[in-house]
Amino acid sequence: MLIAYRFKNFKSFKDGGSLSLLSHRADKTLPDCLLVPPVKAKLPSKILPAIAIYGANSAGKTNVLQALSYLHDAVLESHRLWKPGRGTKISQFAGKDSYKTPAVIEVDFLIEETRYSYGVAASSSLFEEEWLMAYPNGKEVLVFSRRTQRGDAGKFITDIEYGPAFGEEGPFVPSVVRKTRENSLALSVAAQENHPVCRIVYDWFQDRISSVNLPGPPERMHSMLTAQLLLEDEEMKKSVLSLMRVVEPGLIDILIKKNDEPSYPEAMKGMLQEEALSIFESSYGYSINFAVKSGKSRILLPYEVQSKGFKKFFSMVARVLFGLRSGDVVIVDELETSIHPHLARMIVELFQNKDVNKAGGQVVFTTHDTNLLDQSLLRRDQIWFVEKVHAKSKLYSLLEFAPRKDENLERGYLRGRYGAIPALGLNLEELHSH
Repeated sequence: MLIAYRFKNFKSFKDGGSLSLLSHRADKTLPDCLLVPPVKAKLPSKILPAIAIYGANSAGKTNVLQALSYLHDAVLESHRLWKPGRGTKISQFAGKDSYKTPAVIEVDFLIEETRYSYGVAASSSLFEEEWLMAYPNGKEVLVFSRRTQRGDAGKFITDIEYGPAFGEEGPFVPSVVRKTRENSLALSVAAQENHPVCRIVYDWFQDRISSVNLPGPPERMHSMLTAQLLLEDEEMKKSVLSLMRVVEPGLIDILIKKNDEPSYPEAMKGMLQEEALSIFESSYGYSINFAVKSGKSRILLPYEVQSKGFKKFFSMVARVLFGLRSGDVVIVDELETSIHPHLARMIVELFQNKDVNKAGGQVVFTTHDTNLLDQSLLRRDQIWFVEKVHAKSKLYSLLEFAPRKDENLERGYLRGRYGAIPALGLNLEELHSH
């Protein structure tokens, strides 16, 4: 379970932001939706299954999600895929001298009964700091702490301190130090060496975080991933069919076939680099047809002719269902994009319903859909806002405004009571002059 994460000097958040998924004592509503952490974790409250983030366009909502997404990608890719000397791929705040201060991202999470805290401080060229703390029975114990600095002649020097939670050092210490580059993470190296604690944490990032709509592979590739999952898991296919019938009531079946040789435009071969071509080929790895009832017969509609909203929902639904089944953290940028508001609400309701969300899945999403600002759907501590002032983004909770339990949140937001809305007021004379 995700407890919280924090970030500073990252993208538009020069002064930082902190998103908490711990329930707040000031909000007693919808108690049945809350996730109950293990007693041994000794957390101060229960955990929220959903977080909604509102704000104007370009305010920085997506950057809140990208902080967690960046850490996820760095853990999984920095050691194996990032090339030596090519930097950390971090995006610091673009202001004057901001590059002199590293971006910091730290996340708190639960794995079974133990809370962990993992974070990095990264400049464009190196990970200056990295740390992993464990909290068995609620008490902080160091797993490891890493520092890297540039020495003489541009050589990087990395020191790693190991704490009692690291366990028996054995062969791990010299190997991890030797293999950790300035732009790779010691956690990733130790996990590749099969260190018990680091492997558990690495697996949490790999298996328990998934994203929808964030920059990355094309939508078609996400749909192919859904196709692969359904081909391998008949029970999941039945669940996806059930949800897809909300979009297409006449849907009878989803027919999926793996292509021996993906058929994609030949012209793309000469236009794409090897890595991009591999992604593109994966996007044509399966043929997908939807069997739909038409009178007393049925017709087959290929994936390619479906609407954008249908494709979007198909690519999203398997990740939502896997999140609910496995207890994943699903991060979604602009939940309502290309799908009906009722579908967006349905997705939130699935995570809010403990009879459905038995494994403790969580969804953190950005949205412009004010219909979701409904206290029968979301608690007040589940609603957050992002506002940008002088190019700097600020993240804050609805609770800062102490709204009443019966307050119309949608009306209050649209009237500007909580901020985080576009600055309205069009100068028609100036527009006409252009």
